[in-house]
This record gives sequence, C-alpha cells and structure tokens, in this order.
Amino acid sequence: MKKLNNLVNSFKSSIKVQRYLELEKIVNLKYKDDYEKILFLQREAVRKNDFTLYNNRLDEFKSNIIISEYLDLIEEINADIMLIKNIIEEGINADVLT
Repeated sequence: MKKLNNLVNSFKSSIKVQRYLELEKIVNLKYKDDYEKILFLQREAVRKNDFTLYNNRLDEFKSNIIISEYLDLIEEINADIMLIKNIIEEGINADVLT
C-alpha cells in the first residue's frame, strides 16, 4: 500500500497536475459559465446524435489559450491515469495467476 500511496503522491505533485490545478482555478473563476454551456451542448449533442453545434462552440471555446491548455491537460492526465490503472491491474493479475 505504501508504494501505491507514493505513486499517488508523486502523480499529484507532478508539474502536469499542478498546472492543471492552477488552470482549473482560473477556469472556475473566469470561464465557468462558458464551460458549463459547452458541457450542456455536449450532452445535447450525444442525445440528438448531432455534434455540429457542439463542435463549433467547442472550437470557439478552445481558441482561448487557457481553455485549450486546460482541456489538453485533462486529456493527458486522464490518459496517464488509465495507463497507471492498467499497469496496476496487470500487476495484480500477474500476482493472482502465479
């Protein structure tokens, strides 16, 4: 469990996660309403299976460099989390099978 805690702490203190947290504060202060509108449009696009309006508004939204970096970091961090999850699962499965 100590190794897992070290991994989590290392991940949380990474430059990428720290930058994400900084940007999250900015987004929540300055762009929260716009971000929530984008999320609403995304849900509507999925429901209607029509992504035209959503994609157009998302492109406009992403033209802001802060928003663009924020969304990119969300994708990168999610990918990192999935990779870590898969590594942990493979390790557990390997232990179970041996």
